[in-house]
Amino acid sequence: MQINYINAKSILVKTKSPENWFGIHYHMNVYRGCQHNCIYCDSRSDCYQIEEFTDLIVKRNAPELLNEILYKRRKKVTIGTGSMSDPYIPVERHLCYTEKILQLIVKYKYPFHLITKSDMILRDIKLLKEINKIFLSICFTITTTDYDLARKLEPYAPSPIRRLHAIESLIKENIYTGVLFQPILPYLLDTEKNIDDTIYQVSKAGGKFIIPWFAVTTRKGQREYFLEKLDDIKPGLRQLYLDKYKNQYICYSEHSNELFKFFESRCKKYKIDYKMSDILSYGKLNPYEQSTLFDLFNNNI
Repeated sequence: MQINYINAKSILVKTKSPENWFGIHYHMNVYRGCQHNCIYCDSRSDCYQIEEFTDLIVKRNAPELLNEILYKRRKKVTIGTGSMSDPYIPVERHLCYTEKILQLIVKYKYPFHLITKSDMILRDIKLLKEINKIFLSICFTITTTDYDLARKLEPYAPSPIRRLHAIESLIKENIYTGVLFQPILPYLLDTEKNIDDTIYQVSKAGGKFIIPWFAVTTRKGQREYFLEKLDDIKPGLRQLYLDKYKNQYICYSEHSNELFKFFESRCKKYKIDYKMSDILSYGKLNPYEQSTLFDLFNNNI
């Protein structure tokens, strides 16, 4: 693995529909490429123009760019990170770019949303607690709680057990934390047992929400890598995907409707939110004043 440093021209990317994804108005990533090496990662796709995905690109001026932007802005809207590269990949332990970003979020008092697969997030618990005084929501991606299967799908990511323990720790600090239960790989993860086990474990850890997706994306660049790895996990699975989905971009589970009904029933049993509308109504979403979601979504950074 190589680490390449670049000077980025920008750091924040405006989202089109904040109401569809945790109220996030702007995404940012300080890293490109990822060390977790998950076989299903869409960020490996050619459209993102990352030549060697196992190499890492670091936006070394990311903190300076963000500081420049936040210093000039008055309106506070939610910023998110973790959509393209995990903010807590192993090199973060000594590079600390995510930590520097969190320090700026604290300094300028912005609402924040973070997606990760790593319990390294607990290193920054003091910063997270400060952000939570304004607003903070955290998602851990978990596709299965089966340790051996997770190791094959997400070779260098912390185990699901470590992620669940991190959820428990964050919940104890009253930080709004839940799970992205996605992608649910057809013919591998789309079973009632996987759904039931995952929901139970998230509930046991105190997780507040689970957002599922009973499908996986396969587009050029990522598709070839993904299919190549499938037979290592389950012989014949690659050919099954080719026969069933051919060149489709999104591969939905053929049982997605039935599985969602089962998923819904289990979430209701354990009192876990699973609809974005319920998550957006979380009481601390607008930290500054008792205004409507419409007001929040129409603020401009």
